[in-house]
Amino acid sequence: MVGINSLGNRRARAVWPIVAPLLVASWAVACRSVAAQGPQAGDSAPKVEAAPPKAQASADKSAGSRPAHLIRVACPIDSAAESRVRAAVTRLMSKNTAGAAERPVIVFEFSPGQSDGGRGTEFGHAFELARFIASDPALNGVKTVAYIPRTIKGHAVLVALACEEIIMAPDADLGAAGIDETVIGPAIAGAYKEIAEAHKTVPTPLVLGMLDKELQVLRVTTEVGADYVLAGKDFEELKKRRAVKSVDEISPRPGLYKGLRGRTELGFVSYLAKDRQEVAQALELPSSALRDDPTLSGTMRPIQVPIRGVITKSLSDQTQRKIQDQIDGGGVNFVCVWIDSAGGSHEDCASLAGYLASLDSKQVLTVAYVPARAQGDAALVATACDQLVVGPDAVLGGSGAFELDPGAIDLVRRMTIDSLKKKGVYWSLPVALIDPTLKVFSYSRKGNGMAEALSQEEVDTFDDPKAWIQGEPITANSGPLRLSGDRAVALRLATSAVNDFSEFKRAYNLQDDVTMVEPGWADYLINAMSSPGILGFLLFLGLAGIISELYAPGHGIGGFISVVSFMLYFWIEYLHGTAGWLQVLLFLAGMGCLLLEIFVLPGFAIFGLGGGLMIIFSLVLASQTFIIPRNDYQLEQLKNTAVMICGAVIAAGVASVLFRRFLPRAPGLNRIFLHPMSGAEREQISNRESLVDFSDLVGQTGTATTLLMPSGKARFDGRLVDVIARGEVIDRGAEVVVVEVRGNHILVQGVQAE
Repeated sequence: MVGINSLGNRRARAVWPIVAPLLVASWAVACRSVAAQGPQAGDSAPKVEAAPPKAQASADKSAGSRPAHLIRVACPIDSAAESRVRAAVTRLMSKNTAGAAERPVIVFEFSPGQSDGGRGTEFGHAFELARFIASDPALNGVKTVAYIPRTIKGHAVLVALACEEIIMAPDADLGAAGIDETVIGPAIAGAYKEIAEAHKTVPTPLVLGMLDKELQVLRVTTEVGADYVLAGKDFEELKKRRAVKSVDEISPRPGLYKGLRGRTELGFVSYLAKDRQEVAQALELPSSALRDDPTLSGTMRPIQVPIRGVITKSLSDQTQRKIQDQIDGGGVNFVCVWIDSAGGSHEDCASLAGYLASLDSKQVLTVAYVPARAQGDAALVATACDQLVVGPDAVLGGSGAFELDPGAIDLVRRMTIDSLKKKGVYWSLPVALIDPTLKVFSYSRKGNGMAEALSQEEVDTFDDPKAWIQGEPITANSGPLRLSGDRAVALRLATSAVNDFSEFKRAYNLQDDVTMVEPGWADYLINAMSSPGILGFLLFLGLAGIISELYAPGHGIGGFISVVSFMLYFWIEYLHGTAGWLQVLLFLAGMGCLLLEIFVLPGFAIFGLGGGLMIIFSLVLASQTFIIPRNDYQLEQLKNTAVMICGAVIAAGVASVLFRRFLPRAPGLNRIFLHPMSGAEREQISNRESLVDFSDLVGQTGTATTLLMPSGKARFDGRLVDVIARGEVIDRGAEVVVVEVRGNHILVQGVQAE
């Protein structure tokens, strides 16, 4: 036991020159990162770029537009379709719109599906739905608009005629309402006449001409202007009242009119629009206002999926799998993506964003909830959802965990543009959150007061780019665009701002029993252990275990604790995507160098210093996703990592002092941790363990027969012995003198020439 104690004390003394570089290096890294942060290094919240005052005012002015909603009308219309539209309108009207400055707008988008223009619609259901839209008290004070992007035939036409305005795609057709009827009876004709007279969106003769192919519609020009009448009795009565100047027949029969003709010749089409963006521009609405909301027309089946920390491939794949399983197996139609992330690998973020953007918005409404941050690439995930709800002080975009190179930015930019185009929204503002080269301005369309955040590159892709007037800049010249939550709402990138999740649930009428797709117990454990405090404690246990093993070798308790602690540390960081094989190999190589310094080549400190630095680098790299910090976020991460490591090293150093001083005297532990030996005891044990007595060589001068670096051989009066140079390299043939003998170890130093 005494021999073991002697070995432990020698190992303990040998490790201090190695622990010291660890401590100094940790402190230097912490000080450097704090200095790099400057006066703002201790700020808890990242700074958000301020927009130019004029651009802010312009955006705020545009943000106060009237409420608008889109309801898809599936054709052919049957009892289920009628019920869904009624339920959607009722749910919308249940929301408080009393504070709106202008009349709310409901856009009914007619979707014929696979049928021939919606043929097969049942007259009774179409008439009841048309009467509901045209005259139900629930829609008092609401502006109703029919949007027809594709051809509509059959009795679905009756529902479109019930709206106050009609917007059509230029090539879409509207008409042939009676194509499914063999005979047009008085009841059907009377119903069409009743709906036509409600808002007079389309002249009644044109409406009846759309219904009955036997009717001939005439455009008659008199001294007071042009009017539409039916040939026969109506035309004869008109001639009795006014002088007819010209008569033109409106063809074909039955009436089937393209949007372009309805706008330019017949005049019942208010605007022409190829997509929802153009509909929004025509109605002076935000481009994001007209989006599908599948929760309006049926039971809401929501889930919540959290995305926290660095976005890795495993997290991206796991999130996509969770959402798809819930959609396929549970019929989910509302997905709340709770984001609190500083970004991640651009490929993984782009993959997750592309998946969210590809979800069919007719079946699933995706809403991103960002209470605190969605920095860097995480902003792409947030903006890929159908709607975005933020905290007032949340941070969107700007610098994140990863610094994208120009090639990566170009790749992510193209993927983002493609996914957002599919959703029918403008892409400039989301892309500017990661692309520092993209310049975004406040653009307004001639004759339209609604401002949009656009880049010149996106404007150039429009059919009429010259119709857009460039205003004040939104982006600055200092890196990717970074927005606060309130600013994102002002620019209409975000739908709304809420203070907490309770407000979020009230905004979407979510109940307390909402299904939350939360991580399992293992995920909770990993998230809890990934906190800086737990990771620092694991580092402390690892270092303290090594030191305790040096003081009391042979029992293995400290070594076991150290192995488990470091294994947990790297495993947790690996699961969070910040540690890989490089960090593990660096750590193992550093430990190998330390052991080499302690047991094989003590005293020279090269392997000890190098091993300590490799361990430092492995621990730092395992805690972050970068090597050299290039932005404020990465500097903050480096500071936190350095402080954590520095604290663990200091705590381990204090623990080693306590181990040496108190544990040998503690009851029950004095059998493991022995009292330090006196100098006489150490000398006696050293002499006892030596096989040969070299004490007579002390003070003798000899010649080095090999290079001493630091060990080698020397000759003294014909005796060739192994020696160790004290703190220097001695060339072969140089004179040396024996300064100390420790058992079998003969310590020499060079003789200085006079």
